[in-house]
Amino acid sequence: MEGGFLVVYGDVRFGPSIVRALIAAPEPLVVAVHMRWRELWKRRMGDPVADTETMKIGASDHIIEFGKKPRGYDAIDGQCGGLTRVDASVVERRRRFYGSLARPRVYDGNAFEGMFMTSFIRCIINDRMPVSAVRFDGGRTEIDSIENLAAAATRRNSTGCVALHRASES
Repeated sequence: MEGGFLVVYGDVRFGPSIVRALIAAPEPLVVAVHMRWRELWKRRMGDPVADTETMKIGASDHIIEFGKKPRGYDAIDGQCGGLTRVDASVVERRRRFYGSLARPRVYDGNAFEGMFMTSFIRCIINDRMPVSAVRFDGGRTEIDSIENLAAAATRRNSTGCVALHRASES
């Protein structure tokens, strides 16, 4: 693979401003972080903490904790927005790091081949490679069910979200 790339979760609908912010970020490895995530999660479920992961952001917007089950809201500064940008300058280093990970090990309950993206990013953070947050406050919806899809369709105009197939038109 030549150059940098975006990793996009398949169950996320987002506005083009989030993609632009990721592309414009100067750091080589950045994750979009939804700062007003509680509003969205409360609409989707009764207990927002039950379906979240830890996300602690430290100095210079470096992510210092990511992807574990939280015990409460104090372990959650924001939620992963489902978009990650890897700059061309670090692709080879990340590829070597990925290749160095233990294959027989279990990563958050999954074999290496089924490792979640959050698990891989946490491995990067734990290896002291910087991962930075690009913060955003809205314009993103996660669609995990038919009910989520229907709710997202009714909120489209108010959130500024666009369907993935139309993101390039905005």
